[in-house]
Amino acid sequence: MVILIIGAGPAGLSHAIELSRLGHKVRIIDKALEASPYSKAIVINPRTLHLLEASGATVKLLAEGIKLPSLCMHDSNGKLLVKVQLDLLKDRYPFMLALSQCITERILTEILAGFGVQIERGKEFIGLQQNTHSIVAEINTPLGIESIAAEYLIAADGAHSAVRHTLNVGFSGVAFDDHWNLADLMIDWPAGFSDSNIYMLKEGVVLLIIKIAKGRFRVITNVPNALQYLPKEAKIGEIFWQSDFKVSCRQVSDYRVGRVCLMGDAAHIHSPAGGRGMNLGIEDACVLADLIDKGQVDRYNSMRHPVGKKVIEFTNGLFKTATLQNPWACFLRNIVLKHIVSHKWIQRRLIKKIAGLA
Repeated sequence: MVILIIGAGPAGLSHAIELSRLGHKVRIIDKALEASPYSKAIVINPRTLHLLEASGATVKLLAEGIKLPSLCMHDSNGKLLVKVQLDLLKDRYPFMLALSQCITERILTEILAGFGVQIERGKEFIGLQQNTHSIVAEINTPLGIESIAAEYLIAADGAHSAVRHTLNVGFSGVAFDDHWNLADLMIDWPAGFSDSNIYMLKEGVVLLIIKIAKGRFRVITNVPNALQYLPKEAKIGEIFWQSDFKVSCRQVSDYRVGRVCLMGDAAHIHSPAGGRGMNLGIEDACVLADLIDKGQVDRYNSMRHPVGKKVIEFTNGLFKTATLQNPWACFLRNIVLKHIVSHKWIQRRLIKKIAGLA
């Protein structure tokens, strides 16, 4: 019997790939008529690269992405506090890989097509019925309503998951008041800077700058108009995309409801600090595929819920640390970063969490 995946983002695609690689029949649908052209998530961590090796996706991702070997953290005056060296990681992928999500999805779609599976677009999940043996999903298609009988239904349909709403599963947590803004653009900065930077500015403003292609950067702030916080010497070129967004931290109480499993943003959302979002969803996808193959789906929630909870706590901690406003608290934070986090053994512990390896 088929396994039906709702949502063709990175998590849904990764799950379809792994199930197909393991010999399972899958269908993957998405209500969007075409893939999003936007960059969205831009960081792939070492854990994800390990998980996608077997399918052949990793080598293609590496061929198109940019390796980020370090992260520089600066104070409100632009002074370097610490350089976190990702290449201290004892791993065959001692870096973060910068790559636009639209390219990641294109590569994963190509890999999936190699297994003979195509995304069925323009099809929207509208309801389900299930019992102990099977599940039937109601899908709205251009030709009318289609009923799909499946062994399992996988909800990979994002933060506003229609599947989660249909199940009436709680999604508890908090919403932050910060008004975030991001931009992808060309920057010419004569003074030079590394490929990945965080500036902890006054009044709790944080500025993140990451190189995602030659001369092209992602800029993010937790306040409106990220571009106004760029250093004065930065020359702004073409702006490809600019968007506002809000941040919430939420998690479902159970990743599995009968024959429905939730993954990715349908199961958890959190601060972008640490770049764990898309990676955590891909990890859910690969772990669940392995459990389905082994007939151990009942272990899914007990394995993944604690991991999601730890990531939410970790990213919340990073965000709160970077956005401190009290001058004395900022002073102490900067002292710790400069004189303690600079030690290699501390950095190794930190980067293992960022890399998804701890």
